Amino acid sequence: MGKIDLKKKKSPLFSIILFVLVLFISIWIYAYNIFLEKNIEEVNIKIQRIEDGIKEEKKDKALQIYILLKENKNILSKMDKNNQITKYMKHLNDISRENSIDFKGFTLSNSKIATKVESANKTDKILAYMNVKNFIKNYRKSKKALFSLDFINLFNGTDLIKFNANFIIK
Repeated sequence: MGKIDLKKKKSPLFSIILFVLVLFISIWIYAYNIFLEKNIEEVNIKIQRIEDGIKEEKKDKALQIYILLKENKNILSKMDKNNQITKYMKHLNDISRENSIDFKGFTLSNSKIATKVESANKTDKILAYMNVKNFIKNYRKSKKALFSLDFINLFNGTDLIKFNANFIIK
């Protein structure tokens, strides 16, 4: 069978070095873990203090009002726009005078104004359709316009032109 060579003895040096290395790494990882746990505890305490401070600050009525105003800014702005009815009616009157057209009725809903528009021949030279054409063209170009004029898909008549107009509040 095979001969066993008893003269060659393996040195345990490699095993001892490996054991010491693994032991050293394990102790280092354990110490680092303890260090991290302390840091985590300190950070958690700081976070708790900050959260307690925030809770105390939120009890302040002025801050509560500010937070409500900030959260509802868009809604309040939209409501403010919708509550300027007299301003919008004056603007429609100005448009009416400038373009020789009449607005009949007025509906304000969801930042949109719906109205009926009429234009009649004033003289043989000033025809109703010219007033309507000029109104549509000039209002869309106007820098003073408070509204955006929706597309007008239909108007009818010859001496008296009627159509619906929808304005969106800017």
